[in-house]
Formats: sequence, C-alpha cells, structure tokens
Amino acid sequence: MKKTLTLQAFIFCLLPFCGLVVNAAIVPDTGQNFSRTGTFGEDHDYTINPKSFTNLGGMVRDNVTGLIWEVKTDDGSIHDKDNKYTWYNANDIFIKNLNDNSFGGFNDWRLPTIKELSYICLLAWRGYSGVPTIDTNYFLNTTTGTYWTSTTRASAANEAWMISFYSGITYYSNKGGSQYVFAVRGCNDESSDFLDNLNGTVTDRTTGLIWQQDGTAQRNWEGALTYCEDLSLGEFFDWRLPNRNELQSLIDYTIGGVAPGYLTFGSNMFFWSSSDSVYAAGSIFWVAFNDGTMSDTSWSLNYAVRCVHGGQYGGFGDTDGDGIGDDGDSCGVAGDNPCTGGNTVLCDDNCPAVSNPDQADADNDGIGDACEIITTTTTVITTTTTVIIDSDGDGIPDSQDTCPNKPNGPDLGTCSSTSDKPGGNCTSDADCANGCSTNGLCIKDQRDTDSDGFGDVCDFCDGNGAADTDNDGLCDLEDNCPTICNSQQLDADSDGIGDVCDIDPGCGGCSGIECEQQC
Repeated sequence: MKKTLTLQAFIFCLLPFCGLVVNAAIVPDTGQNFSRTGTFGEDHDYTINPKSFTNLGGMVRDNVTGLIWEVKTDDGSIHDKDNKYTWYNANDIFIKNLNDNSFGGFNDWRLPTIKELSYICLLAWRGYSGVPTIDTNYFLNTTTGTYWTSTTRASAANEAWMISFYSGITYYSNKGGSQYVFAVRGCNDESSDFLDNLNGTVTDRTTGLIWQQDGTAQRNWEGALTYCEDLSLGEFFDWRLPNRNELQSLIDYTIGGVAPGYLTFGSNMFFWSSSDSVYAAGSIFWVAFNDGTMSDTSWSLNYAVRCVHGGQYGGFGDTDGDGIGDDGDSCGVAGDNPCTGGNTVLCDDNCPAVSNPDQADADNDGIGDACEIITTTTTVITTTTTVIIDSDGDGIPDSQDTCPNKPNGPDLGTCSSTSDKPGGNCTSDADCANGCSTNGLCIKDQRDTDSDGFGDVCDFCDGNGAADTDNDGLCDLEDNCPTICNSQQLDADSDGIGDVCDIDPGCGGCSGIECEQQC
C-alpha cells in the first residue's frame, strides 16, 4: 500500500509577533515510479512532495521549489543542447550572455547548486534505454550527459560537482573540463538549521524534516527499510528510510559533510536511501556523509541507517491548483508581487485560496476579483469584507492581542497567579477572590513586562525556569506540540497531540496533517 503525505501550505501570519513569511527549503520527491521488493518503505511507497512543473515558454517553473529553469533547444543558439563549457566559461560566457540579454525578462540567471540540480532528476525506471533522468515533457532536449553545478568541492578548489542525467549519480571533476550546463533563477535556502529535540531526534528547521539523531546502526538495504518502519522514537511511530533527496538535504557542501554537534555517526559514513537505481536492478542510491557523493550500489551490502519523519512543511506551491504559483516569481515571499494587468507569468497568485487562472483584477489593486465582492453600478465599487476574530472574547482582536487565547482586555480579563482563582476569567477583582478574601487581581490590560510579544497572562514561562521552545507563549510542559508554534493548541481528535504535530489529527476539512500553523 502506497502512503500519501502530501501538503501544500499557504501560511498567513495573524499575530503581531509573527515574522515575515518566507519559502522554506521544501525537498521534492524523486518521482520514483516502481518498487524493487515486497518490503514496505521503499521510495515509491511514499508520496510526500510530488514533482510538479509549469511550462513558461522557453522556461520551466518547479512548482515545489519555486525555481525557474532554462529549457534547452536544438537550434544552434546559446540554449542549444549540444553546447559544452568549462566550469569557468559556463559562468563567464553562458550565464553572462543570458543576463546581458535579459533572457525571459530577467538578469539574475546562474548555475544551479548540486542540490538544486539533483532535485530535478526524475528517478523513474529507464534501464539502459538512453532516456535522460528528467521529466522530458518539460525539460526538452536534455541529454544523458553530465551537467555542471555551481558547487565547488570542499576539499579541492579546482574541482566542482556535476550530475549525470544518465544515472542520476553525482561526480566531481576539474573545472577545466567541458560539460553540459543548465541555467536557473530564484532563491532557495539550502543551509540546515538544526534543533536538538533532546529526545534522540533532531529537527532541520529549514526543511521541516525530523531526523533520528543516532546514525551508528548498519543494515543491508531491506533490513534498513524494516528498521525504520518499525522504529518508535521521540513520540513518533511513522519513521521511514529517507529518499535520496531528503538524505542529500543534510549535506553542507561548503564543508563536505554535516554541520557538527547534532547528528552522531559510526564508522560507516555511507548511508542508505530508500531510492532504487533507475538503470541497474538490485542497486540502491546511497549518500556519503564524508564528502556528499551520491551513487548506487548492491542492496546486499551493510551501510549505515538514519531514519526520517515528516517532510510536509515548507514551500508555497500552488494552493488552489490554478497553475499560478503562490510565490510565482520565486522570490521566496508569497504575495509580494501579485499578478495584475492580465499578466499570469512570473508573478504571485493574486487570489491563492480560490482558483482564478486568468488572474482577473478589475481594479488592479493586487487582489484578484475572485477574492473580492464587486458591485457594479455606474462605476465599479470594490467591497472587501474584513472578519475580526476575538478568540478569547476580551474585546481585543487576535491580530492585536498579546494573548489571543487568554482574556486580557477591557471586556474580560484573567485572574493573576496570586489570586484565589488563578487563571480564571474575570470582569473585576471580586471574581478572583473567594468570599470575603481580598486576595484577587483581575488583569484586564495588554501588559507585556518582558516585551517579547506575549502578554503577561499567557507568558508565565519567563523567569520560572520553564522553557518555551517554539516561542508560542506556552511552556513546553503544557504545550501539546512543544517544537512547533501553535498558540491556539488545536487538537481535533483530543488525543493530547496538537494538530500541527499529529500525523492523524482527524481534522475533517483540512488537506493533510497541518491544521494550524502560525509561525
């Protein structure tokens, strides 16, 4: 049975302390379309972030990463599929030509990094057919040759990484040699941001993946699949063997390994992925954590194992499925460049929650007509309805409330911790005292003593020796998801695990596992 864990997230910040929305480095699936054995856990058994592309005419947008790619031609031009360059000339001649001539209307073209180029490889079975390992419906005229990346080998400044589109294997070579090239534009965060969860797991906050900290176990490949499927660690029971893209995402190619201090290793630095070779039956992709090499070998060998959980966070994608990306210009911010004036190319969806492929915007205000209520009289009048949410009923909208889930406003307050009824709702001090006692204080203001964006009535971690790892105003001891910001604490199935952390939250209308994401 194939497991599907897909999610496309368009995240709005409602709270005043929430930072600017940026595009996390979502890791695309490999596109593997076959399984090698009957053992569950192979790459093909999971769909997490499936590949998706849009043809832009001479260019292709990767709807998962937001990157824009050049498409090769067969016409003898600068884009011709047969052109080869040294690594230096690829930058000084090929890329310079594209930028000098504003190819596609842009002058920020560059060579792709090794991860970016690897992520567009398509690991569909091809055998020895001579078909390139890429989606040829979009990437026309791609050869089965080896293509340069911009990534210099950490241990040799005169060498750079490259990828074979015959096998999907990575190599490195002297920069003076001639190889094929692709051009790409757009920003993509590749730097890992690790967090030790202190429970045997490590979160990469850049990709949203949670990793098994220990990497000393060794198994043959089928044993590795079973080991991860059976693993119970850090309150998670849905571990799996990572596909080759996910495994490669851990590598910092500037140092030729992984940032020290978070993940542990044994004597074997070669780690199994769940991805099969696309041409050699019985061979499996592995990643070397001592330099970043990615190749394949016989599944009977004993290699190291590191299991992964999750992977559904990050990336804007195309929420309403209308072919216009939420971050259509790939700048890393959804909605900063909305489509207007009839333009639908290289701009952000002006109504990302409602399908509107024509991006009609009658008043050119950057908000698509599909998201506006328009009344026509003698002129066009646009009326936008604003919904004010006050979750705790204290008279202050959530968007302005320092404690949106605990009352601290003019209409309703919260009894102080020193009152007879600490934490209770109140309209006056008397509501917080028992009988004739004067031990009652009703806090009905937005005071924020430590100026951290959380009001005092809900910010009781500071100074009390308690941690608030995800900075959502709830101490870890009471937070139903202590590693991911979820100040509303939504728990649809009432199992004590917040929806944002719950692999099966029972959220009904939500598409996927993420029913609340605020930061």
